Amino acid sequence: MRTICDLWAFIGAPTIVLGRTLSPGSRFTAYAMLTASHMMTEPRPATLSALTSSHDEAGPLPPDTLQIYLRFLSSRKALMEYKERARPPKRIVEEVEDTAEEVTTNMAAIFDADDPSSPLHYSASQTALLLLDYQGFIVSQLGEPGAAAVATAVGMRDWALNHGITVVHSLVDVKSAPPPTCKGANRIATMLAGLKDDPAGGAEAPSLAFSQHASEYVVLKSPGVVSALQSKGVMELLAEREIKSLVICGLSTSGAVMRTAVPATDEGFVVSVVSDACADRKEGVHTMVLETLLPNRVHVMSADEFVGEWSRAKGLGKGKEEKRA
Repeated sequence: MRTICDLWAFIGAPTIVLGRTLSPGSRFTAYAMLTASHMMTEPRPATLSALTSSHDEAGPLPPDTLQIYLRFLSSRKALMEYKERARPPKRIVEEVEDTAEEVTTNMAAIFDADDPSSPLHYSASQTALLLLDYQGFIVSQLGEPGAAAVATAVGMRDWALNHGITVVHSLVDVKSAPPPTCKGANRIATMLAGLKDDPAGGAEAPSLAFSQHASEYVVLKSPGVVSALQSKGVMELLAEREIKSLVICGLSTSGAVMRTAVPATDEGFVVSVVSDACADRKEGVHTMVLETLLPNRVHVMSADEFVGEWSRAKGLGKGKEEKRA
């Protein structure tokens, strides 16, 4: 059961919570704008009827999904009315938590080859696996969770190459210096200096290192840069390969993974994160990012879940696998 604090992850973009991009003129968008301005009145059956008749190109939103979200908004509104009180009524707190749990369920990864927001909608040739920052000096800081994440990433890399999926290794260029505007530049420079006597520390984990496969690439980013999308030449590479869907594995969850995944959705990519191929210094942070921060924009799933769903989608329209020449 989620706490009230977790609910603010849903408030910023109500249309995203419903897992649908709505046209600017749709009735639901107007309704959401009123909600965001805290002008919402108690939902009535007539309002629900109007919303389900939205002229969105994707068709009307499912009434059950709307009902869940309307109940969530209604209970949240009631809770806000008690914001000046130290302890709001228990029934209101429970209603907010219960409906938030239902909303979270509606934010689960989408495995539907006919849905353009799903990774299964795209062929292998339109998909890229991004392997982020699996370098010795980072893996060593994460202990056993880091080693386990590497092992999962190795399996994903091998599977991707066997199925014609582009694999991109994004690494910190340990031979360059951080920009002077980078906060903590001196600390980063000192750490990099220490790697001169530790080649393994700056190199990618041996089991995951670049294998010179025809569909495998390495891109470098400057020290202090977190997002893999800022790696030199990566956006050009993805455009040249006509990549539409990104599958992300990396270290750390709250660093390179999150800072790559969210901007990638803004760039128009469908983004998936393989949860067990990621790790963070703090398990609580790892869990929060994967369960609370990312799901409203990103498909989050385990390696087995992703591979299993991809395999089941073989032969289904645009979800069909294609082998690169």
